[in-house]
Amino acid sequence: MTQLESDHLLEGVGMKFRYLPIVALSLVGLAALPASASSDLPRQKTVAKAKDMQRCPGFGYGFFRIPETLTCLKLGMDIVYENKLDFVQNELNLQTLRLPTPAFPNGAVPVLFVAKQNLWATANHDLSMFDLEFTALTVTPTDDGPLVTFADGRNGVDVTLANSRLSSLPSNNFFLDQGWVSWAGLTAGKHQSYFDFTSPGYGFFGGYSSLTKTGLLAYSKSFDNLVSVTASLEDPTSRQQVDGVISAVGPSRWPDVVGQVRFAPKNALFQLSGALHQNVDTTAFNCCQAPVRSKEGFAVLAGMELRAHWSDYFGPGAKGMYGRLMISGAYANGAVSYLGMPFFASDYVADADGTLHLSQGASALISYEHLWTPFVKSTLTFSGYDVRSSSGLASLTAVSPTVTQQTQFTSGLFNFRYHVRGWAAQFGNEIAPESGLIFGAEVNYTHDTAKAVYSGVAANPVTVGIWSGAAYVKRLF
Repeated sequence: MTQLESDHLLEGVGMKFRYLPIVALSLVGLAALPASASSDLPRQKTVAKAKDMQRCPGFGYGFFRIPETLTCLKLGMDIVYENKLDFVQNELNLQTLRLPTPAFPNGAVPVLFVAKQNLWATANHDLSMFDLEFTALTVTPTDDGPLVTFADGRNGVDVTLANSRLSSLPSNNFFLDQGWVSWAGLTAGKHQSYFDFTSPGYGFFGGYSSLTKTGLLAYSKSFDNLVSVTASLEDPTSRQQVDGVISAVGPSRWPDVVGQVRFAPKNALFQLSGALHQNVDTTAFNCCQAPVRSKEGFAVLAGMELRAHWSDYFGPGAKGMYGRLMISGAYANGAVSYLGMPFFASDYVADADGTLHLSQGASALISYEHLWTPFVKSTLTFSGYDVRSSSGLASLTAVSPTVTQQTQFTSGLFNFRYHVRGWAAQFGNEIAPESGLIFGAEVNYTHDTAKAVYSGVAANPVTVGIWSGAAYVKRLF
């Protein structure tokens, strides 16, 4: 839940649609909870009985005070059952290798092929998934602001179009999705990246926009509850998008440096964020004994979110109708993971001498949510991405066949240029007949095109289109 959803909750609407309620309350608590005048520290006590727990009305819905402490606790459990229908017939298939040369017969010159892979007979078209999520949030007032701890364990992953195309089988492994501590402006632990906007759209499946949980250490400063500035050091391994052949990352030398600025006037949110990401390559060393080299990449994002009470524009006849609009866009150079795109390109391409050629690209998303009543809503999302990669000129002194494509490159200068782009359209509906119970369905269509040019000769473009949909039930406690 974003700040906008918190407003819905206060108006009696969000009781029906409480998305990520624990995370949202923690964010609201950080910005709005007053500091306590008491300097007493919480003391460890035995587990309290439920009847001994007192409510914490100043902290928000669902909080209870742990007896004989200043700490308020909220526990949550969400259950999501999803049945996905995937009508995939073909998918993009990227093949990377290094062409052999007399000096390096095992391969030296990078090359990338893209082909259409037929999956109709092998893909799992009807897939059922179950996500069980437990959350725990504690808030303790201190003289320096609230001390907040949050833990989130689950067996499912965030549902986005990008990661749904990477795997077809659900996981039964229970893992820590988030776990962090925040106090006096400092946040440490596994947390959603401060580069990301609030979410990749309002639908069940997120669109093409970054959504990453990662280890980080951040400091935030708020000004008049309208502007916040955050500086964050984040785990770079969660942002590495390499294939292992034309790009294979080496040991990280420093974390990703992320900055975020947010402005939150009434009924709106605006964000600017950026990230510095270092690429350290080992492929050229492994194939050709070239020096291990590095090159810095970066990404930037701009986003805004607006909310409307339609009765303000159309009169009493539209009472109870609400709308939210989200627009975001990102650009990356050598850090394509920050685009939230499928794995159809790598951060860079490494030549045989260790030179790194960074991939450049952009993504954009627009999403609208309309609450017809407090119990029924519709969502519509469009998103897309565009990425380009290339290699440097290399000299082939012998015929270089490739096993996968049965193509031969003759002696002479060789390089490749690669371009992939795609877009997605999503439409969904949800109904909440009871508080915390949601039934929904969503339809998605993705369209992707990839093409490459080898030694100045263009290959045929490869295009795929995929329909998919899901029906799901959410039970939010």
